[in-house]
Amino acid sequence: ALRSSITAMRRRRIIAVALLATSVAPLAPPAKRRLNFINLTNGIEALPVLDHATNICRIQSSRCEANDFYGVLQDLDHNLLFHLATGAECRIYDYGSRGTRWPGETEQKIPRAIWWGLVWVRYALEDVWKIPHDDTPTLRGYNVETLFREKLGRLPKPIYKKLKYYRKFSPAKVDLVGCYFVEGTVNDGRDDVYAEIVDEWLADA
Repeated sequence: ALRSSITAMRRRRIIAVALLATSVAPLAPPAKRRLNFINLTNGIEALPVLDHATNICRIQSSRCEANDFYGVLQDLDHNLLFHLATGAECRIYDYGSRGTRWPGETEQKIPRAIWWGLVWVRYALEDVWKIPHDDTPTLRGYNVETLFREKLGRLPKPIYKKLKYYRKFSPAKVDLVGCYFVEGTVNDGRDDVYAEIVDEWLADA
């Protein structure tokens, strides 16, 4: 009986040491959260290669083309803002392009919602959330920081309050990534095509 009691005590001591070692072991850093968003409407074309956890957003190219700075911010979805503010990398898929080609080693059709919209959104969120700007914002190679500062100085109060709400999460950066199809789209305005893509994507869920 005494031997069995001693054995049990040793077993409990071993378990206790193991638990203590587990509790003080350094924890691995959490994996980076990466979320996919399709930008309506042309971003629907990316659905066949994306999983069913994909999110939706709408940064309208027409607003970008009209230099509607405040309209772009007003349209930002709270789901996107929350994930950005809590440190996720948010990938925005958009296959739309109206034939505008981007100069470089290879010609690429980059959607206006990406080369204009995301640059403005990132800068505006960094400013409202008090995150240092790592880069000077440029549009087609032109420094637009003065323009952006001017627009932010007159940011309508309702939009400012909407964006400022997420500052409480103390984001370290605004991790927005634009993803596009270099050839652009041939389905612009083809609502029937987009409806079919969505139907097939949902059928595979």
